[in-house]
Amino acid sequence: MLKKDILGILLGLVALIASSYVSFDLPISNFNIPVSLQSFTVLLIGFFLSRSNGVLVILSYLILGALGVAVFADGNAGVEIIKGTSGGYLLGFLFAVIILESFFQKLKTSFAGIVLYMTLGTAIILLSGGLRLLQFYDLKTVWESGIKPFLLGGLIKILVGSALAYYFRSRQIKG
Repeated sequence: MLKKDILGILLGLVALIASSYVSFDLPISNFNIPVSLQSFTVLLIGFFLSRSNGVLVILSYLILGALGVAVFADGNAGVEIIKGTSGGYLLGFLFAVIILESFFQKLKTSFAGIVLYMTLGTAIILLSGGLRLLQFYDLKTVWESGIKPFLLGGLIKILVGSALAYYFRSRQIKG
């Protein structure tokens, strides 16, 4: 592993932990699932790091949180968070990086492709979260409280994340 890889992994992990502290609860959601910058950060980690390095960041994050280090949204920690209503979204971070970097790397060449990449990642995270919530609630409740309230924020994160990714990728290519 190169120094550049180690630095990328560490920066990704620090960014993901920091992004979990930028969060708030939606008053319209019946679940205790905070809105944070985590998914935004996860998509950028997936975009800029290799699949293996991105997976290392997400796995490290999940392991730290499971071991009791307060890295999850709102400073939460513990296995019970992963087992609870937020768990599907957290595991969705891992699924998103794996799936995007395994099958959709070619999308990262144009702005439209990057928007699609970020949209697919957001969909994977929301789908994973929704599937986990179905273990606790009916489909209507999951849609109304576990997916729908996050769509507008997801759209904003997709657009801002795409613009940042496109900007930095184009600068990286130029020099």
